[in-house]
Amino acid sequence: MRSPRRWLVGHMQKGSITVFESFQSRRQSSHHHEKRGKHNGFIPNSMRIRSQEAWGGVCEETKLRLVDWEQAFKKAIDGISGTASVQESAEALRTLVRTGLLKYSDIKNDPPKFFAAHRLLARHAVDHGPGFWIRFSVSYNLCYGTIVANGSNAQVEAIERDQERGAIGCFALTERLAGVQSGLVVHTKALLCPETQEFVFSTPDRGAEKFWISQGSTADTCVVIADLHTRSIEKEQTISHG
Repeated sequence: MRSPRRWLVGHMQKGSITVFESFQSRRQSSHHHEKRGKHNGFIPNSMRIRSQEAWGGVCEETKLRLVDWEQAFKKAIDGISGTASVQESAEALRTLVRTGLLKYSDIKNDPPKFFAAHRLLARHAVDHGPGFWIRFSVSYNLCYGTIVANGSNAQVEAIERDQERGAIGCFALTERLAGVQSGLVVHTKALLCPETQEFVFSTPDRGAEKFWISQGSTADTCVVIADLHTRSIEKEQTISHG
């Protein structure tokens, strides 16, 4: 087993990030990786979607249930324009989130609806461009999908409140000199403050700055990938947990 990597969840408020809790996601060994495929064990068994549902082989009952929902969802996205400004597009997504037509938790609780929404938005992108579809995917999949899959009970429960207020999210992984190609090895530091139980983020150099974060300028919630550090009282220094 490799060392656990810490995933940090926080809320962005007035340019600062206050992180209220952390959670772990353990990578599987290379042997399990070969057996379980490219997801490398990040998706827990509780979120494994039956292939019958994932690839469109849903039952007739489910298809009938989705008919009225699809009409409502199409109507909700009909007015979204590909020429909208960044702020206008973000507000359009917030409006869609607040309708509750597709809940952030549907990635686990209602996979057929979740995949149907992606299909409808992909068709919408043919005429209006992929911008809103990408914005939607970042918030529903990368940000809140990560919290649903790996978050604590308190974090998952907070998702419903975020949905009601129309919060949208981003996923802060990539840095100037790190990210996907580095194997998720990042240099942004998250120091746990034991007095407040919050995390203080810092970048030791410019290469560690978070960079190219889709929806980062408009998001309310952020999943931050960082190198977790804690203080060593005896040695008066910080210890990296990878």
